[in-house]
Amino acid sequence: MNESKKSGFALAWRGVWDRAKADPSWFFFLVFAFSSMVSLPVARATMLLSLVFSLVSPSVRRRFRLTPPGFGWLAYFVLAVVVSGAMAVANTEWGVAHGLMPAVDIYIEPARGFRKLPKLLWFLAIPLAAAQVRDAGRFRAVLRALIAGGVVLALVILVFHPPIAWLQVHFHGGPAWFDRWLSDPAWARWGGRPPGFQLAFSALGTMHDAQRLMVALIAASCAIVSGEGGEGNAQCTMHNAECGMQNAECRMRNAECGMRNGNEELGTEN
Repeated sequence: MNESKKSGFALAWRGVWDRAKADPSWFFFLVFAFSSMVSLPVARATMLLSLVFSLVSPSVRRRFRLTPPGFGWLAYFVLAVVVSGAMAVANTEWGVAHGLMPAVDIYIEPARGFRKLPKLLWFLAIPLAAAQVRDAGRFRAVLRALIAGGVVLALVILVFHPPIAWLQVHFHGGPAWFDRWLSDPAWARWGGRPPGFQLAFSALGTMHDAQRLMVALIAASCAIVSGEGGEGNAQCTMHNAECGMQNAECRMRNAECGMRNGNEELGTEN
């Protein structure tokens, strides 16, 4: 039994490795889709790997270059740079003196906008997805990866967050490192621990988790609407049609045999 499990695992791993060698850009893109539901650092690393292999591959690079979302993302990035630069010039005493602004607005922070510009680089996933997902099969594969990642995230929240919240409220006197791990500066007025389980449990959730689960829900809805498993239904339909044709051929042969038998009987009577 153990040997069969090991051999099955080895075959599965060999299949994954073969697919990765055949098209590494697509393999890392699928890993990116899955890990974006679970870990942003892993997702960013795998997205960059997929992008690098896409630019190395001539066929993928051509699709990447001719994809309209690529131009849209670049235009948005340039617009962000232009707007941040314009506000950096206008929101100054010089800009006010030349009528570009009625007064210096302390809530407009162009420097902060420039610091946020590198985050727009992660929107390269848009043209990358347009270059990689070029048929219905790949679209369904991405949906499965997003749904699988969402399921893993949901299981982590359901399995680990309740006991962690309970420990934060009720467990005291443990090792110093463990106590620091359970503590949070947000609960400083209560001694670093939340005052109740509900508050502790809700605080463990993040906006990122909610957004990821929402994406997984949308992916699941798309899989249902697009007819996930439609290929199997189509194959069954084709198989049934083939069986119907075979039955029709059998009926025709039986009819021919009946006609021959009738002719032979007539010839015998004559």
